[in-house]
Amino acid sequence: MQPRLDIPMELKINPETLLKIEKVVNLAYFKISLCIGFLQSKFRYRTMSLLKTQREKRNLTQEELSEKSGVSVRTIQRIESGIEPKGQTLKLLAEALNVHEKLLKYPEKEPPAINYTLIKIINLSALPLSVLPPFNIFVPVLLMYLGKQFNELTKQLISLQIIWTLLSFVIFMLSAFSKTWFSLHKNVVLIVMIILVFTNVTMILINAYSIDRDEKALIRLNFSLI
Repeated sequence: MQPRLDIPMELKINPETLLKIEKVVNLAYFKISLCIGFLQSKFRYRTMSLLKTQREKRNLTQEELSEKSGVSVRTIQRIESGIEPKGQTLKLLAEALNVHEKLLKYPEKEPPAINYTLIKIINLSALPLSVLPPFNIFVPVLLMYLGKQFNELTKQLISLQIIWTLLSFVIFMLSAFSKTWFSLHKNVVLIVMIILVFTNVTMILINAYSIDRDEKALIRLNFSLI
């Protein structure tokens, strides 16, 4: 005879427990809402405040501004929620509000200044990691983003490391297979690896010297991979 299992058909929860669960859910929702609002304010407030501020200065509703400018209410709502006005839309809104177009747009941020000392550090950061690809790419990329050096020189240096890593992998694999195919010396793979690392170290040091002296890379590509 099989044992009988009594499974309750209803799950009874204490009202106090339900109240606590409700408080936790409400608190979590409140915190999430705060986070979302904070992120929206960071990314959208600047653009939203420009058009909205100018509109409210003239005591205009969105519908009234739409009728005066010929721009749809939906477009105005989108602009005030973070979409930057451009072209004919920007011109119509500026004319309707009787303001210069510049007052409805924030000026574009100037690119960060080129820090050649930091670029040299980014270049040299690949030096001790030449024997551990692809870390010779990851670390310079990380330093580029942390230092905000999104210039052509930095991109060239990192692109050079990417190309070297790809070519090194192909050459390394060919040397490994060639050892078996042609019965080469047992240390041929090690010798190839040493030559590849030495080549990269030489390129890095030459470019470091060139950046320090002429503020440009002597060994560079005619294109960028990033």
